[in-house]
Amino acid sequence: MNVIVTGAKGQLGQTLLRVLRRETDWALSAMTRSHFFTLGTMSSINPLSKASWREALATTGWHPDVIINAAAMTNVNHCETHREEAWQSNAQLAETVTQVARIFDARVVQISTDYVFDGVAGPYTEEHKPNPINYYGRTKLAAENICAHSGVHAAIVRTMWLYGYTDGLKMNFPEWVRDRLSNETHIDVINDEFGNPTLMEDLAYAVFQIIEKNISGIINVAGTERMSRLELAMAVAEAFELDSTFIHSVTADELGRTAPRPMRSGLITLKAKSLIGLQARSLKDGLMMTRTARNRNML
Repeated sequence: MNVIVTGAKGQLGQTLLRVLRRETDWALSAMTRSHFFTLGTMSSINPLSKASWREALATTGWHPDVIINAAAMTNVNHCETHREEAWQSNAQLAETVTQVARIFDARVVQISTDYVFDGVAGPYTEEHKPNPINYYGRTKLAAENICAHSGVHAAIVRTMWLYGYTDGLKMNFPEWVRDRLSNETHIDVINDEFGNPTLMEDLAYAVFQIIEKNISGIINVAGTERMSRLELAMAVAEAFELDSTFIHSVTADELGRTAPRPMRSGLITLKAKSLIGLQARSLKDGLMMTRTARNRNML
């Protein structure tokens, strides 16, 4: 099977490539914002251009069976103030991916988010009606709708609060907490925003299972434990044996952010447990796995 992973330089993209190399014998290609890597070659590409995709694929003779769209602009505040860029990165890219998939009769796995919901009455199943409250959420919902109405075989994987060792990449929230506490820096952490921390390794393995089982439609993949940002930060401090007194509890209103967030969010994963046997690790185990990976890479 030939699989393309977009967003290959990001945290999730890197994790997907690592897990798929470990679990499968699939031929994997990686796509970044400007390059396409396959069969030992590198080609320039504009991911937003169908013509650029076709040229790169024709040059390499690559025929994709599955395209995993893990690329996205995820900085919520930046999306709010840079809307055209956010739309291109999140919605327009999904449109191009589905157009290319249609040409090659390929399947699509679109990575989405709990931010398609308003966070008033979470946690949410796949059947709850979306109602995004920020521009990032609107672009991701648009991407979902594009995939759902494209005519291609598409799985839309909603997830949230990703964590795991990132090895020099942009820090996720638990990595940011660990970094600040390691430097004995005081941090403000929100106590009234709730969700499910999700280990990227578990999400990547779930994507593998979704492809293996040829699943389409919306499916939630997230950790089993729902908690506040503050509780997550405290768990990070405990896992890495750091001083939690540097953590200062604040409300979202006290912190102040450019874009609103879904405050009482969360994803219910009964469908994923039924269809792919999802067995997400506990937060404690996930953080210990993250710590082990960090220590191994620091040697």
